[in-house]
Amino acid sequence: QLGWIRYCYANDLNYDYQVLITKHVWEEFKKTLAGKRITKKVTARLAQLVWLAVQQHARKCSGIQGKEYTATQLADFMGVSKSTWSECYGPHWGTLLVIVMDLDCISLDLVLKTRDASRLCYLAS
Repeated sequence: QLGWIRYCYANDLNYDYQVLITKHVWEEFKKTLAGKRITKKVTARLAQLVWLAVQQHARKCSGIQGKEYTATQLADFMGVSKSTWSECYGPHWGTLLVIVMDLDCISLDLVLKTRDASRLCYLAS
């Protein structure tokens, strides 16, 4: 969560944070695939989408408007047709975006709780 806050809100491009964020999102995403039959090729392509989802949400948090990837751009990036994107990858993309949004919310909530706890300690002393 610290890595997310630093990357997303402090524009800290530390590679270690980027790796941690990507691993976390991928591990959460893999839980949604449990019991589903997905080929290695599709799984590899889905893994490529993780960092794009992180980047898209981080740009949104930074107030950069109009930087959301379109279905066409994502299909081109993945090397698939737009219809294949919509049928096969689009729903997974939506799941990745939700996971990233959840990471953002949980991280911000932690910052608020830490800040409130610090304030209470200060007031109590």
